[in-house]
Amino acid sequence: MFNKVSVVSDRALRKQQQTRDHLAQAAIGLFDQNGYAATTMDQISTAADVARGTLYNHFADKDAIVAYWVDTQLAQGIPQLLHHVMTLSSFEERVTGVFEASAQWWQGHWVYIAPYLRHRFQQVQSNDAASGSDMLAVYERLIADAQDAQEIIATTPAPQLARYLHFLYLGAVMHALGNAGVSLSHELKQAAAFFLAGCRAPSAIPTHADQPARRHPSKTKA
Repeated sequence: MFNKVSVVSDRALRKQQQTRDHLAQAAIGLFDQNGYAATTMDQISTAADVARGTLYNHFADKDAIVAYWVDTQLAQGIPQLLHHVMTLSSFEERVTGVFEASAQWWQGHWVYIAPYLRHRFQQVQSNDAASGSDMLAVYERLIADAQDAQEIIATTPAPQLARYLHFLYLGAVMHALGNAGVSLSHELKQAAAFFLAGCRAPSAIPTHADQPARRHPSKTKA
């Protein structure tokens, strides 16, 4: 009986994801064709050939559709991204590599960054801003490995640090969006450096002995 229930549940989840994927693809097609602002939820349901109620059962608004589509696109690239960054030698290099890959992806999808951020920050009120983001699992993996290597503090659990890093990421993206001419790549590098400055393990902080000796200019005779 339990196996039968499990099979039915798995089938329902697969069908739900297939429906959401179908709706998101129909919406993105309309956004690309007509523009995000000009596209309505009614047009999306018509293009997807589903009832209006079905669309709203899966997505509350267009921003939610964009957030789902963006997270799906990013999730598809995670295995390859992790394979690459795990060849790097330090946590700083790895998280910077993840952020740089994200910046490059957003450059080709900049039109969707505002609705994505709106949806994510609306979820703050429900304490759910990180849900649905597969990147959170990536951050947690990198942080846990760095804690094992004593690169960053282990007194704070990796999942909690991952959420801090995720919010720094969102803040950097929001700052770049609201300031023309600001480089997203630069903002994300700053966010990574800020995070590392706050959680670097004491043993990983360079001591004075590790610093190159300062050379004082020789005094010249009068």
